[in-house]
Amino acid sequence: MNETAEEIEQALIGCLLLDFTTARAETADYALTPAMFQDAAARAAFEAIAGLAASGHPVDALTVMDKARRPDLAPYLEACIDRAPTVAHASYYGLLLAQSHAKRELRLRLARAMRRLDDDPPDQVQA
Repeated sequence: MNETAEEIEQALIGCLLLDFTTARAETADYALTPAMFQDAAARAAFEAIAGLAASGHPVDALTVMDKARRPDLAPYLEACIDRAPTVAHASYYGLLLAQSHAKRELRLRLARAMRRLDDDPPDQVQA
């Protein structure tokens, strides 16, 4: 299966909306954070989901929209639910998201190192 980052994020959010308790347990090993999500809507949805869970409130599309204070999330959350027809794959989606995030972080660190290499003058050898 070769999903894009957006599809992976949507599928994971969909799993969390379909059955939060199961999806959370299945993805616990990946220590998911909002920063792992590239898409702003996915990040907002995940932040709302995490906030609801932390305060002991139920997690579903309506409570997530209300918590995020973004009624425009409705079509996005519907797409997420459609993308994840079952929660059985939540662990797989969590793994893909964690790997994608790790790759982005590594690319960012490598790019910074390359810029430093390019910006620093080479050492001059004294004869």
